[in-house]
Amino acid sequence: MEKPVIDSRLAARWIARAMAAVFTLLWGAFFLHHLGEWYLRPEGYPPAWVTGLILLHFGLLAGLVTGFRWELAGGLLALASGGSFFCLIGAWKIWYLWVPTLVPGLIWIWLGLARAPEATTPTGSN
Repeated sequence: MEKPVIDSRLAARWIARAMAAVFTLLWGAFFLHHLGEWYLRPEGYPPAWVTGLILLHFGLLAGLVTGFRWELAGGLLALASGGSFFCLIGAWKIWYLWVPTLVPGLIWIWLGLARAPEATTPTGSN
């Protein structure tokens, strides 16, 4: 049986990377704006819950960037922090933005778990 011209894992990897790049730019712009709004004003620092949301937002960005090199770690970080962030801010009405944002994390988790059994295969030597 012939091998397909385009490997499905390779295609999924590049789709996840392209989506992650786009959403890193989009949510990175919001992140920088919110940092300026909350932390560069002379009135003082924001409440602790705002800082927690900022950290979750940063975790989403860090996961989207980390997934380029370490797919499983980046996918788990993006999905955990991004999912928490979007739930806590009540982003139900903008599902068309946050659902695709989490797709690269899901793809990277799938790729990372699909690769895991290969790494733990016994060598067969006695």
